[in-house]
Amino acid sequence: MTLHKMMNQLGRGMSLSNTYLNYMRVLSKEEVEGIKKIHEKREKEMIEKLAELEHEQWCFWSKDIASTGLNDLRLERWKKLWIPYNELPEEMKREDRLWAERVLKVFRRERNERI
Repeated sequence: MTLHKMMNQLGRGMSLSNTYLNYMRVLSKEEVEGIKKIHEKREKEMIEKLAELEHEQWCFWSKDIASTGLNDLRLERWKKLWIPYNELPEEMKREDRLWAERVLKVFRRERNERI
């Protein structure tokens, strides 16, 4: 397996399984670090995409719940958050990222059980 092919597979969501770690023993330290950086960058991008989706799902759910009646304080607080993900304060984005990381953990666990 070439370095280029391996990096492409990592980009498609494959993890650094033991097979890849064994293969990396023949790579230089710089090549290994390069692969890890690519993997970390793509994982951060995936978390951000999932966080945005989590926020969209929450908006849909919370608007539905609000239509059934909420106390005024909660409704006022929620309405401030019914905005696009990229306009959220960083603190609220962090909350969505935590949920996104939970989703990724489920996918990783599933994938690792199949390997």
